[in-house]
Amino acid sequence: MRGSIAPTSVVPHEFMTMQLTVNQRLVAIMAGALIALLGAGLIAFFGSQKLSEDLRQTDQAVIHSLATLSSIERNFLLIRVNALYHLSYDEADLKKPHEQVILRNISEIERQFREYESGLAANPRDNDLLRQDRRLFAIYRTALDKVLAASNARDREAAIVVVESEWKPAGERLTQALSEHARYKERLVEQVVQQSLQSGQRYTLVAVVATVAGAVLIIAAGLLFKRSLG
Repeated sequence: MRGSIAPTSVVPHEFMTMQLTVNQRLVAIMAGALIALLGAGLIAFFGSQKLSEDLRQTDQAVIHSLATLSSIERNFLLIRVNALYHLSYDEADLKKPHEQVILRNISEIERQFREYESGLAANPRDNDLLRQDRRLFAIYRTALDKVLAASNARDREAAIVVVESEWKPAGERLTQALSEHARYKERLVEQVVQQSLQSGQRYTLVAVVATVAGAVLIIAAGLLFKRSLG
């Protein structure tokens, strides 16, 4: 009809406001979901990092120190065995190789003591046990020198007296001290491993709780959004 005006598509202000509100709600839900996922992921990441760090320290410090103690015990046993061979021979040529092995093992034990002292001791108790080991080893070496001197002089009677009165008791005390130290470090390994496992379980629980909480919040936001549209 002439003079009629064609209808125009006019979007009411209220509809635009509602659309804006809907978009804002969608963005809020998406942001909440992202924050929940990031939070759970970060908790799990830092938990795994903490667990890895604890296990690395256990491997580098405690287990390394335990291996060092085992090596000290092994070298100590080799000293005792070679000293007995040294006593059993009369000829100097037969004694000499065993004496060389003894000196080499003594040098190795001293090096391992220094290595342990330089950074493998885990706490003051560990340091106390190390000082006890070194003190008893020094006493043992004094008795050993007397035994080897008597053996080189082919004075078997004097050697037997030193063996029974000094060398053997010193060796028994040192053996007991090294065993006590090793048992302490083994308990320490178990303690550190248990602490690491408990720490890992705590972080896992926190990550699960954060994930569930995030999911609940997202579902709740979605239901509220649906209700607002209805």
